[in-house]
Amino acid sequence: MFNPLHYLISQDLILDLKSELSSELKSIIVNLMYPPLGFLCLELNRALNTLPLIKDTNTITEIVITKNSTELIELNKMYMKMFNRVLVNEVGSLRSSSSHYKNFVTSILTGFRQPENATDPAQAKQQASLLYVAGEGRRGTEESLINKVMGHESYEQLKLVFREYKNQFGRTVEQSFRKELSGDLLRIHLAIVIGDLQPQTYLTK
Repeated sequence: MFNPLHYLISQDLILDLKSELSSELKSIIVNLMYPPLGFLCLELNRALNTLPLIKDTNTITEIVITKNSTELIELNKMYMKMFNRVLVNEVGSLRSSSSHYKNFVTSILTGFRQPENATDPAQAKQQASLLYVAGEGRRGTEESLINKVMGHESYEQLKLVFREYKNQFGRTVEQSFRKELSGDLLRIHLAIVIGDLQPQTYLTK
């Protein structure tokens, strides 16, 4: 549980450490002073507040897709307590990323994904068809429909969807996304697909 008094004391200690430590040790020791969730918020804040044209979307992607809905709710709360800013608003203000990427990250951050035990094989067939219609099955790409499936369904459900896609259309979802998507939006979707729904596997390649 977040303890405001402990947090304030930690902030004073962190300031002391910054003034006393050498540059080589400072970053390592100061980062160790934060609880895991606080450290993630620190990394998100750094990624969101670099120069406008070089936002660190890799860090943003890695953090948001490796947390479950409960963890993301706590992440939002901690970010507000540490920086007095709404995390989803910060993401929405990114200038160097497409609106589809920002909308997808925002939907994940707000805990929109279904719980892991939520699976429906019959629905997976329909969702595989929806991904095809939104991408390879039309002229142009309907990114919002792809985002809806990829951001709403549980990872276990997505496994079924990916399998159905291959069965129905003879191609993998990865092949489809590489053809239809680009930039940060492509990377965040591939991080989910290629990593066998363990995104950190892809992001560390």
